[in-house]
Amino acid sequence: MEKAYKNFFGDPKIGFPRFKSKHHSKNSYTTNVVNGNILVGDNRIRLPKLKWIPMKKHREPAENCRLKSVTVSMEPSGKYFASLLYEGYSCENQAADKDYSNVKILGIDYAMQGMAVFSEEIEMEEAGKR
Repeated sequence: MEKAYKNFFGDPKIGFPRFKSKHHSKNSYTTNVVNGNILVGDNRIRLPKLKWIPMKKHREPAENCRLKSVTVSMEPSGKYFASLLYEGYSCENQAADKDYSNVKILGIDYAMQGMAVFSEEIEMEEAGKR
């Protein structure tokens, strides 16, 4: 701390020393999307209770994604960053259109001693052939 103040008063270009905490060095705020309260434009974002803020996009999200939440964090240097969380819809319900009514399912419970218990009445010799 003493060295920081000596550098500040010796050379004003260095600037006033900033307090840095080891544990609470990041301040952040997270807000969820409710009824379209967060809007994202080409190079700007509108957050609740704020106007349009200019931003730099790191990359474009996929077309089939929707915005879920935004976390705004301030670094100890005073810079602000916004992290946008998107939810994707690329996963389809694969089991919805399949008919499992005539499928035969077998459950096996295997013990460490080499003994297996089957969900159906199957002999061990038959199971070894499958």
